[in-house]
Amino acid sequence: MLGAFTVNVEIVGTCNLTCPSCPVGSYGASRKDPLSGGSIGGTMTLDRFRSVLDWLVREVKPRHEDVFVALFSWGEPLIHPKVGEMVALARAAGFRVGLSSNLNHAPHLEAAVKAGPDEFVVSLSGFDQDTYVQSHRGGNIEVVKANMVELSRLMEVHGSTTKFFVHYHGYRHNSGSDYVRMAELADALRFHFIPSIAYLMPVEKMLAAARHETSPADQPIIDRLLIPISDQIEAARAAMGAHETCDLIESRLDIDVDGAVKLCCSSYERRHNVAPKLEDVVLDTIQARRHQAALCGPCMENGIHRIYNRSDYADSARRADRALAALGSPVRFAAAMGEGAPQTEQIQLDRVLRTMNAGELQEAQALLLALHGLIERKYHLAAPLEESILARVEKGEALLGVTLPQDPARLLFASAVLARNLNADARGSHSILLAIDKLLRHLDTDRSYRTTIVDMRRIIDEWLTLPVP
Repeated sequence: MLGAFTVNVEIVGTCNLTCPSCPVGSYGASRKDPLSGGSIGGTMTLDRFRSVLDWLVREVKPRHEDVFVALFSWGEPLIHPKVGEMVALARAAGFRVGLSSNLNHAPHLEAAVKAGPDEFVVSLSGFDQDTYVQSHRGGNIEVVKANMVELSRLMEVHGSTTKFFVHYHGYRHNSGSDYVRMAELADALRFHFIPSIAYLMPVEKMLAAARHETSPADQPIIDRLLIPISDQIEAARAAMGAHETCDLIESRLDIDVDGAVKLCCSSYERRHNVAPKLEDVVLDTIQARRHQAALCGPCMENGIHRIYNRSDYADSARRADRALAALGSPVRFAAAMGEGAPQTEQIQLDRVLRTMNAGELQEAQALLLALHGLIERKYHLAAPLEESILARVEKGEALLGVTLPQDPARLLFASAVLARNLNADARGSHSILLAIDKLLRHLDTDRSYRTTIVDMRRIIDEWLTLPVP
């Protein structure tokens, strides 16, 4: 069996915004050439969607232990009047399902939430309108924020088990106070704040940039990138191995609104499609055509596939951090957050752990007590936290960041360490460690927490061997 596989299904072939770093908003002139444009527009019919699901059940699902169906590619899925029904159909077919929205137009928001997608991403790039509109052209951030509040309310009303994310696109112009305030708003609404370094899309434009042929129309957004495109490509080329593969080909598939199969989720022009109709081909044929595609050669030669696969993201984060330092921003993508950084739950926990590891136990204790207060209010938990968290987990209410803290094991571990090393309470520490041990067993089915479980399991097993008076 292979690992995870992601399928992007474009249920809406257009978008209500014209973002300059997205081809939907920057390929307008190319519509004169029908092969240069992206999706044909419109919405996917329910019959076609059912046909796509049937094909995925037959061709993809038997080959992969986990298939994630994302109901979007370049379009805005909440435009679709049947989006809730589509989520339900995909879940009934046995797939994990995700939505991503700019949240400017959300008449079908409640239907989407009620259908229970596994993930719901809000994509944005600012907190104030003047900042936001530079990279989300045509949008209104106040509408977005109002819809975020409504989304949080719907999460409560429907007892949603969906994981909600705020994906913040980081540029030079928005990685200061806007970033900080949006991170804090997302945290207060119990959404996971996921910042990332913005890139220019699609592959076709990056290849033009590699040839030093960027369009003057693209220059304003290119100038806002934290890492110059030339530096991105140079670093990607340098990091390439002898036998490169591309995860966008190996582990992802992109299906257009009319059932056409695209080369990959980062390619836009229809001339690169590998099949006009999904149902007429099998997966092996699709993959063979993709591996032979003419666009892949120059893309991989320039390392562009590594940029879109985030293969060298740790290095990109360090480069971005240098740009942010030069701008005087408190935000960092790789380094620890400094003064003026967002006061989110996760950043406060990181600060507790760093302070504790530095041996500053009194300060760590004060920081942890403040964090406990925030968490008790945010999740309606009572002290002692380890008992409240375990009780909630044992009731089946184990949704991280919604009914439980985002990283409960590390949160409780900080309490255990301070109980033993600062307060000389070895028995209390051991009791907390036992609670963490149970917690890790309960959370073992949460895919997003598996790395933490592996890391914490080694630490907890070691600490549980310490003598208890």
